[in-house]
Amino acid sequence: MYRTGFTLAELLIALLILGVIATFTIPKVLQSNQSNHWNATARETMAAVSEAYSVYRFENTVSASFNGGSLSPYFNYVKRDSSKNIDSQQGQGLWSCNATNRICLDLHNGGTLFTFSDQTLNNLATTNAIQFWYDPDGIYIGTNEGPGKSLRFFLYYNGKVNTIGDIETEACDSSSCVTKNTSRVANWFSWN
Repeated sequence: MYRTGFTLAELLIALLILGVIATFTIPKVLQSNQSNHWNATARETMAAVSEAYSVYRFENTVSASFNGGSLSPYFNYVKRDSSKNIDSQQGQGLWSCNATNRICLDLHNGGTLFTFSDQTLNNLATTNAIQFWYDPDGIYIGTNEGPGKSLRFFLYYNGKVNTIGDIETEACDSSSCVTKNTSRVANWFSWN
């Protein structure tokens, strides 16, 4: 009697084909999941900055000397860490948290929020802002090639948060404070 079925060679070829397909698809799926996670935690962090600023404005009068350090008491964070380095945005390498004018807060979502304690609003125009960086894993990867892992965003005087723009740290008039620069937005972040 003649039996039908797969030979060992056919089975091994099918497994080889499945292995090749998995080799190309699994890393993309994992990278997509990581980017989605980082994107969600970045939005969560920006919302926390905006909320902290709202509470600050409710309890205090915002002056031209307001800075990122003013918000520290209004965040829920794990610890303030002055011993680490984090990634900056494209082409800038790292931010060191050990200078006296730098604040690095390790957050509950695993990321690190970075800002300067000496960068102020300068004046109370809606175009003035202070900068924050969010490193989604809080770890410096050791390179300044290509897009950096950190997301730079701005908290404007009116309470809005945005990821696009460069801001002058010196006093400026309302027409020249902010210029758009999309190349410095982390490649894993999207508002969609």
